[in-house]
Amino acid sequence: LSRKRMLREIRFFLAGGVASLVLFSHSSSILQVHNPINSYVVANHKDDGFAPTVSHNGSADSSAGSANTTENTQHHHYLDMLEEAERQSDLDFESVHPPPGSKGIIVGFTGGDNFQYTIDAMKNAHRIRKVIDMAKSNPVLGNEKFDSGLKVALATDQRHADLLRTCESPPPRPAEVIPVACQLWANGTLFDDVLTIDGQSYINSTIHGVYPFFLLCLQSYLLMPYERSLYVDSDSFPCPGVGKIFHMIKPYSEKLWPSTIIREADVVTSLEQYPYAAAYEGRKDLGKMLHLSDWIPFAERNLGAILLHATKQTRTFLHFSALVARDYFNDSNARDDGDQQPFRMALYLYKKFRPEFTELTMPMHTSCRSYVGKEYAGIDGTLNGMVPLTADGKTCQECSCSPCLLSHFRTYRLSINGEMGWENVTGGGW
Repeated sequence: LSRKRMLREIRFFLAGGVASLVLFSHSSSILQVHNPINSYVVANHKDDGFAPTVSHNGSADSSAGSANTTENTQHHHYLDMLEEAERQSDLDFESVHPPPGSKGIIVGFTGGDNFQYTIDAMKNAHRIRKVIDMAKSNPVLGNEKFDSGLKVALATDQRHADLLRTCESPPPRPAEVIPVACQLWANGTLFDDVLTIDGQSYINSTIHGVYPFFLLCLQSYLLMPYERSLYVDSDSFPCPGVGKIFHMIKPYSEKLWPSTIIREADVVTSLEQYPYAAAYEGRKDLGKMLHLSDWIPFAERNLGAILLHATKQTRTFLHFSALVARDYFNDSNARDDGDQQPFRMALYLYKKFRPEFTELTMPMHTSCRSYVGKEYAGIDGTLNGMVPLTADGKTCQECSCSPCLLSHFRTYRLSINGEMGWENVTGGGW
């Protein structure tokens, strides 16, 4: 084991405290965990995305070996992912670093077989434009300093981007490109940036079904074009004042957001509304993760809204999460999990590896996610003030009577002065 690698693992061991002690103490001695194995780098390994099984003498072993050795190998495996993520970040950080002070909302990731996702993303982009225009035309509302100047981008795959550009040429067009798509596209003027991703950078031939799409969703964060990039789903609709969310990066700036950690954030996440902890035991774990007392209750994040700060630390984490996701989706036990489960795993591990990495969370009444009035809701917004009652006893249906800056409801919509924001283009609502 190299001196650099040993120091890296000792640093992780010391920084992680008790949880790391449990992780590395399945052997009778900590030194037994550090077998002198050959370095394994995920990106250079053959197509399977898994670390080789290593015998106690340090040589590659085709058999499963003891459970203890397999656990140790898995621990090395995730450390190797961290090293690879750091190498990738060293290579691309300077070349993709966005302009200082830039901020914008990225809708997506869209792509795959269903072009309707991209059509829905364009509807949301018109909603964002409406919010920006309102801030400029109604300065009395006090949102001009927050909402004006926001950029709007789309994150999609190359096929969908090519379909959109057919709108800029005379018909005929592919059948997927229905007339409303071209109306929304507005001859290419809707978005400040259209971001496309090289889908093969982390995908390999053993990932099938829906998993390549979910991996692309996580990879798309690496495209973050602004110093502060807010990624939202196609159905995560902004309300006036949404620009205040960007100040969550720096607690207490503009007198807006308190925090238990008084330093600038690398990422700001949203919490998932469901208490999934009891169900985690049946899902893929990291070796013997169930031995870690803080793994099971580590909450799932909802990726319908995530704010990224373009720091070196953030970029390394995003590479790491893509590598963890590739490993996760290669596993036959991944079942139908989407991108939030591997993201949760990557976030948990990275915070152990790099305690200086700072994650803050959006207040639930700011990034609103709930099944309103539904028995199966994890959080019911009508019970906690997320969805207030109006004077006539009805649920609030407007941004103006709600605390939400992002409306990410499945069964309930918040309009802006009675409109969703794209009616002037499509002639109708959702």
